[in-house]
Amino acid sequence: MTTEPQIGPPQGAASLPLTAQAVAVEPVTDEDTRVAMQSYFINMKHILIHDRRRVAERQAARPLEKIDRDESYGRSYIPVAPGWEVQTKGKGSTFRLCEPSGDRLAVPDSPYLHATIERMALAIHAHRVAMEEEVERLRAEVARLTATYNELLYAVGSKYPDETRHQTALRYIQQQEQRGAILNHPCAAKENSNG
Repeated sequence: MTTEPQIGPPQGAASLPLTAQAVAVEPVTDEDTRVAMQSYFINMKHILIHDRRRVAERQAARPLEKIDRDESYGRSYIPVAPGWEVQTKGKGSTFRLCEPSGDRLAVPDSPYLHATIERMALAIHAHRVAMEEEVERLRAEVARLTATYNELLYAVGSKYPDETRHQTALRYIQQQEQRGAILNHPCAAKENSNG
């Protein structure tokens, strides 16, 4: 006669609820702690980088600000890209680069470096302003062309089945062009004059 294996505590042992039974747990080592902490900080770093990217993308959608001059401190605030700013050296202050996150990097005293960065910032700002003006001009041109194209499309009273308005309008124009080419053909002109 075979006996089936028993599940649970051995016979005769005091029966304890499952939560009270001893469970073997491996002790946590310093290496486990180091790996867990490293993993945590890597994840946090990726989250912060992603958040900064989202902030930068939102700021990129905003128009560029004007150059601000604080005469009381003798300092200019030159926006070079959305959220980025060069803060020139004023009275009793430091030359700084300001990031979209608000962090500021103080640039050590160097008159040549400060002058070069300031010229670069002014050139970048002027270029950005010109680009934004060109974008606005192109948006206006796209709006004008869209209105003209829509006027042409909606001149089509009814479209042919299985065609878009564009296809029907194109067919009407091509048919008219072909009729005009036929009527203006030299042979057609002779027949009309003989008739």
